[in-house]
Amino acid sequence: MVYKNFKALLSKGLRIAIIAGSLLVKVMANKSGKGVSMMGVLLDLTAITFHMSYSFMNGYPFNAWRDNTFLALRTAAIGALLLHYSGQKGKSLLFCAAYAAFVYVLNSGLTPMRILIAAKL
Repeated sequence: MVYKNFKALLSKGLRIAIIAGSLLVKVMANKSGKGVSMMGVLLDLTAITFHMSYSFMNGYPFNAWRDNTFLALRTAAIGALLLHYSGQKGKSLLFCAAYAAFVYVLNSGLTPMRILIAAKL
């Protein structure tokens, strides 16, 4: 049983690492965000974050929303790198601070659950 769980965990971890690595390498190797849409990154990040917050606020176990956490971190890093490599270093820092504030508002109880439910759907 333990061996089976380890294999599943290893497989999932490798999938996440490959996806994150490929996207980050694309942005970091070229030191350019050419071909990556900031609007697409923001929409993706918003959807991932609402799903993650909904699961967290409902008290689901970490295993249920763990993938969303890492996807959110990866997508936020891509957004920050897009701004950074386009010469907007100040906006990159502001983006990180704004995203951290957004996550805090969603996960601190300040956001009504009905909004999280509506956004998750």
